[in-house]
Amino acid sequence: MAKQTVKPYTEEDRMDINDILVDMGRKDEDSNSNKNLISDMLRENAEAIGFDLTLIKEKGVTSRYIIFKSDYGLIISFYEMAKSGMGKCLRRYDYEGAGGKFVEEMMDILLTLARHAGVKRETLEAQKHKMHEATRYVVMISAIQRQTHKFDQDLAEHFFILDDGWPEDDGMDEADRQAFLEYLSWNADAPVEDIRGIYWFFKLEKEHDDYMELKRTGQFLRGLSEDGLKMTEERIGKRLEFETALRDNPEYMELVQKREDMYDGKGNLKNKYHSNKEDFPRMMDIMAETADSVFGQDDTAEEDGASSKSEEDDEEVRYRRSRVQIHFAIQKYVLFRDYRRRNPVTEENLPILETEFHQRFGCYMVPEAIISGESEGKITL
Repeated sequence: MAKQTVKPYTEEDRMDINDILVDMGRKDEDSNSNKNLISDMLRENAEAIGFDLTLIKEKGVTSRYIIFKSDYGLIISFYEMAKSGMGKCLRRYDYEGAGGKFVEEMMDILLTLARHAGVKRETLEAQKHKMHEATRYVVMISAIQRQTHKFDQDLAEHFFILDDGWPEDDGMDEADRQAFLEYLSWNADAPVEDIRGIYWFFKLEKEHDDYMELKRTGQFLRGLSEDGLKMTEERIGKRLEFETALRDNPEYMELVQKREDMYDGKGNLKNKYHSNKEDFPRMMDIMAETADSVFGQDDTAEEDGASSKSEEDDEEVRYRRSRVQIHFAIQKYVLFRDYRRRNPVTEENLPILETEFHQRFGCYMVPEAIISGESEGKITL
């Protein structure tokens, strides 16, 4: 989407988003029955796509959007898209049904409106990351598949799978996943074996990071006084007690299941609206009540204050770190590939790194450097 010059704007340049239908002369059944049709659609699509609507609202005026006359065409495009079949899929959280291209266009519209409203670039970037995460990276995966389908099996079965040793997939968080999919979308013409090798060394980079973090945590705990260690143990115990209490609450778990079904694209828009309007606030109430019961109000207030600090900065730092780690993974993979080509091994003497790779992908990392068990001597490369 082309960039537009948007500053300076004055109050005279503003327009009411819900006047657009009237201005267009639309008198269809939807617009007659709901005078707030566009703002309602904007809210529903923003929720589904993970966009923070407060960025384009006046501070202290939750019902008034910062929309300018020059945004008229964008709003009309949004309205037509939202009414389409793909728009209905998006509002049901059926991202694959909506399609990566459609979701990307909707992202662009919302980000452009936010940019016109004066939102800073750093905040826009953070919003983009959040939207990719909320929509399960359908935009990036679609961009890859428009170029090639040779990675379809890896994306479905081999990349980001659960590892029993780590809470995240393959020890990777959302920033890692986004950075790798971005790299793959830019390098979809690369050989499959090279992308797999780079992924494997990226995975190793993350596992090393997790190990070092555990090591630092151990050093921190060993350095605590007896009272400090006891306090830390109590906090960990309280956290486990809180999570257990939620899992043991049948009403909460029923609401969680309903939202999971909704995010899987199940159900209809009426059910989704009911879930957002009533079920989600009830979930928050249960969590707050449970937290007060387990932690006490003073502890929860302290945690809430700490968790809200520099969230956007932290996300951007994690994303940049992931991109740097991919760069290191590329270097290490290339060095290892060249080393293995100079030093072939037999299938029986395959090192653990390559054995685990073979178990995951069903092939060797550097297949041309593997000597068959029946072969004698070194192969010529």
